[in-house]
Amino acid sequence: MDMWIWWALVLAVVGVVLLSFLPVVWGVMKMIWSYMGPPLFAAILLVIGWKFGGWISIIFYVFGGVMVFYSYIYYKNRLWDE
Repeated sequence: MDMWIWWALVLAVVGVVLLSFLPVVWGVMKMIWSYMGPPLFAAILLVIGWKFGGWISIIFYVFGGVMVFYSYIYYKNRLWDE
């Protein structure tokens, strides 16, 4: 078999394994969200991005930045309602 077929099989297996862990990751994220709220969740994402370094940190920085913006909207609307 050609080399690209082997790589396709390896990537398919890795993708299936990663997708099987997705519910666990989602559950942990929901637990952190419910206990700590948006600002601390954003801080955790930003610190993880800072610690990892490299290209993967960009993902954490983007999600952390989005969470900071969401925290601002969330608490602004909450204070407005009171």
